Amino acid sequence: MALPTSGALTLDQIIEEVFGSSGATSTLGTCGSSAGFSNPVSFSDFYGYSGAAGAVSFGYNVFSAASSCNVLSGNYTTYYHNGAGALPALFNKLYTDAAQTSPAINGYYSNGSDSYRVFGSGSSAGAIISIVSC
Repeated sequence: MALPTSGALTLDQIIEEVFGSSGATSTLGTCGSSAGFSNPVSFSDFYGYSGAAGAVSFGYNVFSAASSCNVLSGNYTTYYHNGAGALPALFNKLYTDAAQTSPAINGYYSNGSDSYRVFGSGSSAGAIISIVSC
Protein backbone atom coordinates (compact mmCIF):
# COMPACT_ATOMS: atom_id res chain seq x y z
CA MET A 1 0.00 0.00 0.00
CA ALA A 2 1.43 3.40 -0.94
CA LEU A 3 2.32 6.09 1.55
CA PRO A 4 -0.01 9.11 1.76
CA THR A 5 0.58 11.96 -0.69
CA SER A 6 0.31 14.65 1.98
CA GLY A 7 0.30 15.11 5.74
CA ALA A 8 2.65 13.78 8.37
CA LEU A 9 4.82 10.75 7.66
CA THR A 10 6.66 8.79 10.33
CA LEU A 11 9.93 6.96 9.90
CA ASP A 12 8.13 3.74 10.91
CA GLN A 13 5.65 4.17 8.02
CA ILE A 14 8.51 4.71 5.59
CA ILE A 15 10.49 1.71 6.88
CA GLU A 16 7.45 -0.54 6.52
CA GLU A 17 6.78 0.64 2.96
CA VAL A 18 10.42 0.39 1.83
CA PHE A 19 11.36 -2.88 3.53
CA GLY A 20 7.98 -4.56 3.88
CA SER A 21 8.12 -5.14 7.63
CA SER A 22 7.03 -3.15 10.64
CA GLY A 23 9.28 -2.91 13.65
CA ALA A 24 12.45 -2.91 11.54
CA THR A 25 15.18 -0.44 12.45
CA SER A 26 16.62 1.89 9.83
CA THR A 27 17.46 5.51 9.09
CA LEU A 28 15.83 7.91 6.67
CA GLY A 29 19.02 7.88 4.58
CA THR A 30 19.07 4.08 4.32
CA CYS A 31 15.39 4.05 3.38
CA GLY A 32 16.05 6.68 0.72
CA SER A 33 18.97 4.73 -0.78
CA SER A 34 16.93 1.50 -0.82
CA ALA A 35 14.04 3.33 -2.48
CA GLY A 36 16.35 4.76 -5.15
CA PHE A 37 16.45 8.38 -3.92
CA SER A 38 19.61 10.49 -3.92
CA ASN A 39 20.94 11.79 -0.62
CA PRO A 40 20.15 13.99 1.16
CA VAL A 41 16.68 12.52 1.63
CA SER A 42 13.72 14.23 3.28
CA PHE A 43 10.39 12.89 4.51
CA SER A 44 8.61 14.67 1.64
CA ASP A 45 10.51 12.50 -0.87
CA PHE A 46 8.36 9.59 0.27
CA TYR A 47 4.94 11.18 -0.38
CA GLY A 48 3.03 8.66 -2.52
CA TYR A 49 5.93 6.18 -2.49
CA SER A 50 4.98 2.54 -3.02
CA GLY A 51 7.63 -0.10 -2.83
CA ALA A 52 7.15 -2.90 -0.35
CA ALA A 53 4.24 -4.55 -2.15
CA GLY A 54 6.69 -6.21 -4.53
CA ALA A 55 9.26 -7.18 -1.89
CA VAL A 56 10.07 -10.89 -1.66
CA SER A 57 12.77 -12.89 0.11
CA PHE A 58 14.61 -15.44 -2.00
CA GLY A 59 17.58 -17.74 -1.84
CA TYR A 60 19.79 -17.63 -4.95
CA ASN A 61 21.75 -20.28 -6.84
CA VAL A 62 23.38 -19.93 -10.22
CA PHE A 63 23.23 -23.64 -11.09
CA SER A 64 19.73 -25.11 -10.81
CA ALA A 65 16.17 -24.82 -9.55
CA ALA A 66 16.75 -27.74 -7.16
CA SER A 67 19.81 -26.06 -5.67
CA SER A 68 17.94 -22.77 -5.19
CA CYS A 69 15.17 -24.64 -3.36
CA ASN A 70 17.74 -25.94 -0.87
CA VAL A 71 19.12 -22.54 0.16
CA LEU A 72 18.43 -22.12 3.87
CA SER A 73 15.92 -19.37 4.66
CA GLY A 74 18.51 -17.66 6.88
CA ASN A 75 20.49 -16.96 3.72
CA TYR A 76 17.62 -15.28 1.85
CA THR A 77 17.95 -11.78 0.43
CA THR A 78 15.19 -9.26 -0.27
CA TYR A 79 14.42 -8.73 -3.95
CA TYR A 80 11.67 -6.69 -5.61
CA HIS A 81 9.38 -7.49 -8.52
CA ASN A 82 7.16 -5.46 -10.82
CA GLY A 83 4.15 -7.76 -10.58
CA ALA A 84 0.80 -7.01 -8.99
CA GLY A 85 0.70 -9.99 -6.61
CA ALA A 86 2.58 -10.84 -3.44
CA LEU A 87 4.83 -13.16 -5.46
CA PRO A 88 6.18 -12.53 -8.94
CA ALA A 89 4.51 -14.15 -11.93
CA LEU A 90 5.93 -15.48 -15.17
CA PHE A 91 7.52 -12.68 -17.25
CA ASN A 92 7.58 -10.23 -14.32
CA LYS A 93 11.02 -8.79 -13.65
CA LEU A 94 13.06 -9.25 -10.48
CA TYR A 95 15.22 -6.41 -9.10
CA THR A 96 17.80 -5.98 -6.35
CA ASP A 97 16.50 -2.55 -5.32
CA ALA A 98 13.10 -1.14 -4.32
CA ALA A 99 13.31 1.52 -7.04
CA GLN A 100 13.45 -1.33 -9.58
CA THR A 101 16.43 0.08 -11.46
CA SER A 102 18.89 -2.82 -10.93
CA PRO A 103 17.72 -6.12 -12.46
CA ALA A 104 18.59 -9.34 -10.65
CA ILE A 105 21.39 -11.35 -12.25
CA ASN A 106 20.64 -14.49 -14.24
CA GLY A 107 20.11 -17.61 -12.14
CA TYR A 108 17.59 -19.35 -9.92
CA TYR A 109 15.73 -17.74 -7.02
CA SER A 110 13.57 -19.61 -4.52
CA ASN A 111 11.27 -18.87 -1.59
CA GLY A 112 11.39 -22.55 -0.56
CA SER A 113 8.09 -23.36 -2.30
CA ASP A 114 8.85 -22.38 -5.89
CA SER A 115 11.96 -21.68 -7.94
CA TYR A 116 12.03 -18.73 -10.34
CA ARG A 117 14.49 -18.76 -13.24
CA VAL A 118 15.71 -15.29 -14.16
CA PHE A 119 17.33 -14.86 -17.54
CA GLY A 120 17.82 -11.97 -19.89
CA SER A 121 19.99 -9.03 -20.86
CA GLY A 122 19.43 -5.46 -21.94
CA SER A 123 15.76 -4.51 -21.72
CA SER A 124 14.83 -8.08 -20.74
CA ALA A 125 17.34 -8.28 -17.86
CA GLY A 126 15.79 -9.68 -14.69
CA ALA A 127 12.91 -11.41 -16.53
CA ILE A 128 11.39 -14.47 -14.87
CA ILE A 129 11.25 -17.05 -17.66
CA SER A 130 10.07 -20.07 -15.69
CA ILE A 131 8.56 -21.02 -12.34
CA VAL A 132 8.69 -24.58 -10.98
CA SER A 133 7.60 -26.07 -7.67
CA CYS A 134 10.34 -27.13 -5.27
